[in-house]
Amino acid sequence: MAGLTRGFRSLAAVYRLWLAPGVLNGYDNVTRQFVSSWIDSFGTGIMLMTGKYDPATRVFTYLTDMDDPVKPGTKVKVREVIRLVGPDTHVMEWYESRGGKDAKTMEIVYTRKK
Repeated sequence: MAGLTRGFRSLAAVYRLWLAPGVLNGYDNVTRQFVSSWIDSFGTGIMLMTGKYDPATRVFTYLTDMDDPVKPGTKVKVREVIRLVGPDTHVMEWYESRGGKDAKTMEIVYTRKK
């Protein structure tokens, strides 16, 4: 993992992954945290998350408080989990905490086209 601590690097460069439109992941050498951003056409903001990587399980876990697009002025706790399944596949799972309960609200399976 030494390459991950040498400044801000795109995971695409480190793991030869591809990035979905609107998503950028990397490592911030100053804060010593992984960072992830998300932007889509559902809202007008850019969400930023920070997290950790577990090399034993090959899993990134990011946390943030998201501005709720359904109830403006409120926040929703979000956990994003990215599992590196193999060199050509990774899975992103999105969990939101509403009313004290976590619920998976999104799952995307990314498969590199050969």
